[in-house]
Order: sequence, then structure tokens, then C-alpha cells
Amino acid sequence: MSQLRRLFGRSTGLRVALRGDKHEEVFNEPGGRLFGEPLRKPGEKRKWDDWELPTYVWIVGTVVMWWGFKLVPREESFQDWALVEAKARLKEREARLVEKKKAREETERQSTYFMGPKEELE
Repeated sequence: MSQLRRLFGRSTGLRVALRGDKHEEVFNEPGGRLFGEPLRKPGEKRKWDDWELPTYVWIVGTVVMWWGFKLVPREESFQDWALVEAKARLKEREARLVEKKKAREETERQSTYFMGPKEELE
């Protein structure tokens, strides 16, 4: 008991609960509106509390961000990226090979033009 009193201090409600006397029923008589808001006159607008605007902005922003991220298609794995990269490199390699082949054919054509056919040289 004394440890509880030291832990919680000198709270009147705790002392009453620990002693066991004065068992009064605790009941708050409803006397107003929900959350303690005062009654308003007809046509009067409700005034926002300080916390409401930032909270609503945060909630709406979070929902919009979530919705945006859900709409953006994402790549599932690194293998998708690797496949695209491999295809691009293969195209580059094929293009270089085609250029080399054309250059080789061009030099052969030029050499036969200047030197004559290979059979004549023998």
C-alpha cells in the first residue's frame, strides 16, 4: 500500500480507492453537447480549433500521396531493369558490328578499285 502511495503521490481518488470508504457513484450528468462544444445560434458557423486545419491537411496530403504512389507503375525487381539494359547493350553491339562490316566491305571495294581484281595480281 505504501509503495502505491509513494508511486502515485497524494491523489485523493487513489486514497479513497485504497481505503475503501466513501463509495460514491461517479457519473457526469449530460449538460451540453458532444466534446463540450457550446450551443450555437441558428445560422452561426462553427469555429475550428487550432489543431483541425493542420490535421485535415496532413490527412488529405497523406491520402493524395498514397493514391499517387499506387497509380505510378513500379518495376517489380532488378531483373526487369537488367533485361532492358541487356537489350539496349545488345542493340548497341549489333549496330557496331554492322558498322564494322560496312567499313570492311567499303575498304575491300576501294582496294579492288585501285588494285584490280585479286586474280590479276597472281
